[in-house]
Amino acid sequence: MKDSLIFLMTLIVFCSCSTKNKHSRESFKILLPDTGKTHKVYTTFEHLRLLDEQMGLHNISNGVDSFEIRLWIVSMIKPNRMVIIKKSNQVITFQDFSYDYSPDNNLSFKAGKIIKNNSYQTLIDSLSNYNFESLLSQDEIDNFVDSVADGVTYTMEIATGKYYKLLTYHCPERYANAEENNRHFLDIVLLLDRYLHFYSPICTLQ
Repeated sequence: MKDSLIFLMTLIVFCSCSTKNKHSRESFKILLPDTGKTHKVYTTFEHLRLLDEQMGLHNISNGVDSFEIRLWIVSMIKPNRMVIIKKSNQVITFQDFSYDYSPDNNLSFKAGKIIKNNSYQTLIDSLSNYNFESLLSQDEIDNFVDSVADGVTYTMEIATGKYYKLLTYHCPERYANAEENNRHFLDIVLLLDRYLHFYSPICTLQ
């Protein structure tokens, strides 16, 4: 009788945990730019997954235990960069990458040292004030016209335990004074740079 009771209690706990995990995964959201608004096939998501694999990075599109941002920075006149700020198991780390492609399209990259620094908690707290889920990607903005030919393109990935969000902006500095979505995105880039020191303004401000 005692063994049967223990077995029953174990089964109840197991079923409860399984149901909780199932519900958690069912409610997880992958938030990509709306192709109905952008009117183009969105391939950046697949390209980043390929870069993850080639650079030996884990895939964050299925969520993380706490919080992670990856900012990919692509320019025609400077080396491509990617910065990661994340909080996992109460530890905050930062890492900087440089990467580029050879003429035959082979990827080369250099990974910077992983820096553990819990003083970045202030940055994490500030980032938590942004409603990333509701932010638009630049090509989703109604009636927006990008008139800059070169400059810099930022692709930002935000991952939590509840959602994964992908945003892309080209030269938000150029449009920040006139359009609020560009301004909000640039504010986040500048906030990250205030702590991580990577920003190089390439586009002309209005």
